[in-house]
Amino acid sequence: MEEVKALGVDTIYVAGSVGNADDVRCMAGEALEHFKAVNIVVNNASIRPQTPFADLTEDEWHHVIGVDLHSAFYTAKAFSPGMIDAGWGRIVNLTGMSAMHGYAMRPHVSVSNVGSEEIAGQRVWPAWRNGKRDFTGPYRDLASR
Repeated sequence: MEEVKALGVDTIYVAGSVGNADDVRCMAGEALEHFKAVNIVVNNASIRPQTPFADLTEDEWHHVIGVDLHSAFYTAKAFSPGMIDAGWGRIVNLTGMSAMHGYAMRPHVSVSNVGSEEIAGQRVWPAWRNGKRDFTGPYRDLASR
């Protein structure tokens, strides 16, 4: 963070679990209090445990879904209202190859990646934009394709 500040960029450090809605709301509140607006959000949180489906526990399933999928939803909900009000914003959800095809040892990761792409896709966002066509909206991660 000090290296970024040395470049003249205003930065803050906020901590919490992106898989926890209350933590994300708190982190978003701190960021919005400091910066007044957040125009670009990049979701890049992911865990990728490798567990055969037969051995996958409900706790592990929910933990991966919480970090890999719910985090994208929580951050979108926290920051998109300001973007919509401003008429501009970007939410980028970085996923991985698991969104394109499944892996035998990571079904929970694949499900999360597909869901994260749907949050950034055109099926979800028009409803969130409330018909405001000037909101340029989030985009899918095309880098992994």
